[in-house]
Order: sequence, then structure tokens, then C-alpha cells
Amino acid sequence: MAVIAGCNSTAPIAAEAPTRAPAEVPSTDQAAGLDRVEVTGSRMRRAEIESTRQAAAARKLATTASAPPPPPMAYAPVADQAYLSAAPLAQTAPTNTENYQQRVDNPVQRASEQPVSTFSVDVDTGSYSNVRRMLREGVRPPADSVRAEEFINYFGYQHPAPADRSTPFRVTTELAAAPWNPQRQLLMIGIKGYDVPKATLPASNLVFLLDTSGSMDSPDKLPLLKQAFAMLVPQLRAQDRVSIVVYAGSAGLVLAPTPGDRQAEILAALERLQAGGSTNGGDGIRLAYAMARQGFIKDGVNRVIL
Repeated sequence: MAVIAGCNSTAPIAAEAPTRAPAEVPSTDQAAGLDRVEVTGSRMRRAEIESTRQAAAARKLATTASAPPPPPMAYAPVADQAYLSAAPLAQTAPTNTENYQQRVDNPVQRASEQPVSTFSVDVDTGSYSNVRRMLREGVRPPADSVRAEEFINYFGYQHPAPADRSTPFRVTTELAAAPWNPQRQLLMIGIKGYDVPKATLPASNLVFLLDTSGSMDSPDKLPLLKQAFAMLVPQLRAQDRVSIVVYAGSAGLVLAPTPGDRQAEILAALERLQAGGSTNGGDGIRLAYAMARQGFIKDGVNRVIL
């Protein structure tokens, strides 16, 4: 509501009134917004205001009608339907990447010329198990995968052990004719170290850092590792600690330091291991050593096993 008030002066009126300024007319926008007008003490007529309001409304309607319509809203293009329904990429079968270093047989040495022979107390036995696996799969083992010394060392010969730990090892020898040449003799030298009673072994804190990248996705890699790990579990004791850290595209903690007598938890964590992704060994090593510090056993055997 707009109220237009006229002058209410009590001054005397002159004989000839001066020319009055025309009454102020509201602007077009103001007039268009008026819904009721009251005139008090003014000569402005309601008809003039009403006429102005109607004219402003008509101009506004004409302007709105002549304006071009807004452009339609743009949408992101829809993905190609052929792409959405494309068949998944075919999975390629893992290729056999096994290779073995070429080995040359040691030549025959004259004891009178080479009286000293060295050997390692920590022997390997893996060649026997590896060749046995290939034979079971119906595959002929490559020549360089057969290592005679590892075949011999695989078996236990019940050599007598030292009586106590004051003697670190005991030597057993046997001399016999060579099967392929009776004119020659073979000397077998067996070494048996002192067996420390299991009850007296210090507690172990073992952190296993396992590669679970895509390169381990073959029966002779991660599944074989899991089988070997499962054979260790029954030998763990309550005072031992076991952790499992894996690395592929990123490192992850599969099993926090866990007492060795909680075998069901250890085996369940082992079964969850799956191969896939790239190899990120750096983060895995850092996480493994963090777990070794967390489960550290003073005066115990603390190891990170890669």
C-alpha cells in the first residue's frame, strides 16, 4: 500500500496561486508493484495510477514473450553401448619361467695334489624335491636342475651325533669300491652336528615376508610356499611368535605377531593368501621390520624371512 500525502499548510493563499509543479508520478516499476493506492490531500487521481500500472504490466509481458527461449541443458555424452557390453579381456595362462644355471661337473682331483677339500655344513636339498615334483607332473627335468650333492644330502643317514654340546659335530667315514669301476674307491664322509633339545631352544620371533604378486600365480610358487609353511606350523611353541607380511602392488599385514600355539589362526591367515598385482618389495620390507620390532623377544631368535 502506498500513501501519497498532500500539503496541509495553514499559510494564507495568495490571490494568484503560483504555478504548481506537476505531481510526482511513480516510476513504471513502482506503479506495477502497487496493489492499492490511497490518496489523501492530493489531486492525483486513482485512474492515472491504475493506467500507469496497466501499461507497465503490458510492456513486461511483451518483453517476456519476445525473449528467446533458454537453450536446452547440455548433458555429458553417454558411453558407447558397444564399449559397455564388450567382453572381458581374456586371461592368459601363466608361462613357465623356470631356468637353471648351467653347472659343470667337478673334475677328478688327485689327493696327492689337492689334499684339502672344503664343504659347507649348511647344505641344500632343494634339487631332490624339485626334480621329484617335475617327475610327478610327467615332465622331464632339465639336466641343470639335477644336482647330485643335493640328492645325497636330502636323506638322513642316522650318523651318530655328539654326546653333548661341548663337541659341535662328529665325523663318520666309510670306504667302498666304486660301482662303476671296481679299481677305484669312494670315501663317504658324513658329519652330524649336535642336536639341541627342542625344549631348550630360545623363543623365536619369525616374520615371514611373502611375495604375493602376479608372478607367484602358478602351482609351483605361492601354493607350494603355502604347503611348506603349513608344515612348519605344528612345530611352533606357545613362546614363539609368527607374523605374515605380504607385498604385491602394496604391502599388507596378513597376520600380526601371534603366539605359535594358536595354529588355527596361523593356518587361516595362510589360506587367505592370493597372488595378483605388481611387486612392491620396499614397502614390504619396511612393514616386516616394523612387525619384527613389535614382536621382539629379548634373548630370543628374531628373524625376518624373505
